[in-house]
Amino acid sequence: MKYAGLIKHGCSRKSGQTDEYGIWLDMRKRCRNPSSSVWRYYGGRGISVCERWQDFSNFLADMGPRPSADHSIDRIDSDGNYEPSNCRWATRQQQMRNKRDNRLLTVDGITRCATEWAEVLGISVHTVRRRIRMGWSDAMVLSPPRPYRSKQ
Repeated sequence: MKYAGLIKHGCSRKSGQTDEYGIWLDMRKRCRNPSSSVWRYYGGRGISVCERWQDFSNFLADMGPRPSADHSIDRIDSDGNYEPSNCRWATRQQQMRNKRDNRLLTVDGITRCATEWAEVLGISVHTVRRRIRMGWSDAMVLSPPRPYRSKQ
């Protein structure tokens, strides 16, 4: 339905705002409004929202409905913009593994964050982080811990 040149999508605050609409508003605010408390991490770093997503209907058509209340929008490349090819619905755990400050380790062509490697290999994440601080190579960081031997 058209209204004053705009397409009504039925998701605005007046119609009981959907979660997707609130996420869209927040995404645009953090990229466009220097008064936003997190603007420096988004718009202040040059992160923007693509032209197509300036219209909520296009955003919703591209992203689809949020799979669950545990999902929010995530940029696959955290230095990239909000656009269809760089965004997904992700859980908090997925987002925590996709942060700029994560230490990524690569072994045999596979790259994962330190926490994920620790889980996959059954190594304590504290051991992995300690090895990183000690300057070990990625392969050594991810090697199995040596068995403890008592001195006799």
